[in-house]
Amino acid sequence: MSTSRFGLVLDRVFLEHRNPPGHPERPERLETLLGRLNDLGEAEPKALRVEPVGVEEELLHKVHSQRLVAQVRGTTGKAQTMIDPDTHAGGESFETACLAAGSGVRLVELVASDRIRGGFLLARPPGHHAETDRAMGFCLFNNIAVAAQWAIDHGAARKVAIVDFDVHHGNGTQEIFWKRDDVLYISSHQFPLYPG
Repeated sequence: MSTSRFGLVLDRVFLEHRNPPGHPERPERLETLLGRLNDLGEAEPKALRVEPVGVEEELLHKVHSQRLVAQVRGTTGKAQTMIDPDTHAGGESFETACLAAGSGVRLVELVASDRIRGGFLLARPPGHHAETDRAMGFCLFNNIAVAAQWAIDHGAARKVAIVDFDVHHGNGTQEIFWKRDDVLYISSHQFPLYPG
């Protein structure tokens, strides 16, 4: 039985990923959305709230190297780790990144089983810059790549189209699927922002 509702993942757990003070990718981005959603209340909800779930590490390894997963896991419990000048991880970032990636998969599962019509993941850390072997551009794991891989592996789709609308090009998603014919990646991004 199909539904007309959309699934929405938006949870305070995604505030746990911490960047240094003044970093443009910060918890306040989601705090504003959480506050607005609470203001709306639950009268005739048009969206189904979906609880965040973690990702299976085996699935992470289908789009990311063991080295990258180990690097991000290695930040657990540390106050702050600089991965590159733009990309940082705090003590809770590995777990939070696993929840972001797993929640994208959960939305695809719900769409595939006709429990929701579509889904929207509002999570941090973001993902489209993370490459196979490199966290970058604020991104630790590539959430959409993980979800697309799950869809193909579990027969939810033979082919996947990813349409990325952001001011920056999603180089990580492109790199992960560059040599694959089962994923089409389209990016709409703003000149002269990344990649310039």
